[in-house]
Amino acid sequence: MGYNYSPQSNEGLQFGKKGKHLAIAAVIILFAGIFYFVGNTMTGYATYSKSLETQLNNTQAELTAVQEQKDICESVLENMRSNLGSLNSSLSTCGSNLASNRLSLDNCNKERVRLENEGNNLSASLNSCRTENENSIQSYKQLARSSVRPICCSFGDVQSAAIRNWNITNGSIVCNGNYTINCTSGESNY
Repeated sequence: MGYNYSPQSNEGLQFGKKGKHLAIAAVIILFAGIFYFVGNTMTGYATYSKSLETQLNNTQAELTAVQEQKDICESVLENMRSNLGSLNSSLSTCGSNLASNRLSLDNCNKERVRLENEGNNLSASLNSCRTENENSIQSYKQLARSSVRPICCSFGDVQSAAIRNWNITNGSIVCNGNYTINCTSGESNY
């Protein structure tokens, strides 16, 4: 038995070192590719997440604005409902007032017609009274003219066709004044 040593060739060792270097280089390239891929993916994901976050914030702001507009619209709608109720009440009151005013107007028209008829009757009575008054005045004048001759003219005045003056004072005939009478014919300027 003896001890045998046989050295290995450098070629195998060199190939092994090259293989190790190649394997390490391949692993480094693989890790670089994985890091590149993961980096790009993470960057894309981060960008996508940032974009989604911006969209989410914009959507949240829009929702807040829409909610405010909705609240304003609901407030306006509630005011309109309240005003509509008030307007309906006012319309009902107005309708009642209109009916009452119509009744008052009808009564007023009836009273106007009654007063017109009464006015027409009074006008007719006034005309009748005026006619009667005029007739009474003419009768009074005729009575006065026919009474002056026997009072102010003598028998001689009648025969001589004398003209005498006369007047009515305090309801009595006096034989002096502005009026004249022809004692023969009885004609007077009264």
